[in-house]
Amino acid sequence: MDYYYEGIKFSVKKASVDLDLDYKVEYATIVVEDTKTNFFKVHPATNFIKHHYGKTDHNYNTFSSLVLG
Repeated sequence: MDYYYEGIKFSVKKASVDLDLDYKVEYATIVVEDTKTNFFKVHPATNFIKHHYGKTDHNYNTFSSLVLG
């Protein structure tokens, strides 16, 4: 493994979005994380999966939409 990439890993973090005053949605985001500083940035694949495989704004369970859809 290259020394430059030793402290970098992919992980999944929970995100919470307020859609209304009374309605909150939680979903998983794919992030690239620096393990030394705990800095992370959302990976573009998260948005791609949400837009191409999520059926509605309230449905983030992409696997069930592919299997059951």
